[in-house]
Amino acid sequence: KKYIYIQSDLNAWYELALRLNQKNIAEPVLWFGDDSKTKLVKKKFSCETLAFYDQYKIGSETFVVNELANSFFLSDRYNYVKDICIKMMDREDISGLVRYIDREAIFYYWLLWASHKIQKLKPDFLLMSESPHAYLHYLVYELCEFASIKTLSFGMVTKFAPILYLRNGIY
Repeated sequence: KKYIYIQSDLNAWYELALRLNQKNIAEPVLWFGDDSKTKLVKKKFSCETLAFYDQYKIGSETFVVNELANSFFLSDRYNYVKDICIKMMDREDISGLVRYIDREAIFYYWLLWASHKIQKLKPDFLLMSESPHAYLHYLVYELCEFASIKTLSFGMVTKFAPILYLRNGIY
């Protein structure tokens, strides 16, 4: 099986990917993660990688609006997801230097990028080490949900004792 992996910087999440691969359970095809793990990931897996801070840049790639993106633009979820993503960007721009129109351009670029990757790589599932905390992670989650790709994330209960569990979706 092939999966998109969104993980935080804990080494345990890298180890999980190694174990899934070693046991022939699944292999990542797209890896979002901590910048410090990118070199390790590129050595071990033949997947595409995206470092965390790359999500605030617009690349030179151009994309045709594909079937997934077009369907998503016309869906009931589109405006809601765009609003959440813009608010997540607002939260990170503490100095207020990035204008709304710039955030919107960044959002559109990465929506087209992510829909292109999802359609090209055809993942069987999305695996996240936690609920999305960055707009691009949330956008990828929503696009996978929209495309009926299984989404899994780890949740944690810490009030009394640390308990980690795997769940469908992010709630």
